[in-house]
Amino acid sequence: KQRIEGMVYLSSVVLSNGTGQGIKIIRSSGSKILDEEAIVTIKRASPFPPIPKEIHASFAQMEVSVVFTLK
Repeated sequence: KQRIEGMVYLSSVVLSNGTGQGIKIIRSSGSKILDEEAIVTIKRASPFPPIPKEIHASFAQMEVSVVFTLK
């Protein structure tokens, strides 16, 4: 409705059991609405698949970009 487009860059930590935490905006889209929705989108995607045991890691750092475009 508001015709807003943009890209938000986020970082988060994924624990060995797949739980996501510590979502932070690395680079804002410039729109508070899009930034907030990007965070909600990552929260909705959690839990992520667990880290395979053979990797021997208690967490993984994740960086993603969420793109909002109108079609």
